[in-house]
Amino acid sequence: LRAEWEESQTQKIQNLEKLYLASLRSMGEGHRQAKENEPDLDALAQQAAERKRKADLRHKEALKVQKNKKEILMKQKTWHIKARKEALLVEKERSAKITSLPPPPPTLFENIEVKRISAVKTNSSTYHHLHTFVSRETDTKQ
Repeated sequence: LRAEWEESQTQKIQNLEKLYLASLRSMGEGHRQAKENEPDLDALAQQAAERKRKADLRHKEALKVQKNKKEILMKQKTWHIKARKEALLVEKERSAKITSLPPPPPTLFENIEVKRISAVKTNSSTYHHLHTFVSRETDTKQ
């Protein structure tokens, strides 16, 4: 049993020594991999330039959208003013067209005088005294 135990112990020690040596060999492996995988500065600069270009495009699109919204809002606020101006222009054109036409011919019955009957009754009493409107004859010896 003792020999078997000593053999298992030596076997464990050998296995542990192998692990220790393997870990010693791989001790600088992380540094070597980091050295091999140095950042590519050109690629990083290119990625930064690409991101900046995309950001500029997004910025321009956002400005366009904002400008369109502002224009729509201004149109909603001032549509009645524009409509009034357009109506005035149409009215001016119509007015100019009408004034450029020759005057209309006179009506057929324009020169005929029509005797109008007064609406006042002749037998109604008046406020004014009649003697002021009637000239009386002063010489009555005739």
